[in-house]
Amino acid sequence: MAADSPSSLGKDGSSDKYIAFDTPDSSVLPKKMRELGINIGSCGV
Repeated sequence: MAADSPSSLGKDGSSDKYIAFDTPDSSVLPKKMRELGINIGSCGV
């Protein structure tokens, strides 16, 4: 993705990025990503 959009995804710092995922079980993805040390939020829907 960074190669396709270097001006948007190639920067570090305070540029906010949001990516949405639809999953069959919404509790599995955030748990696994947190175990990997990735900071992730979830929607209350």
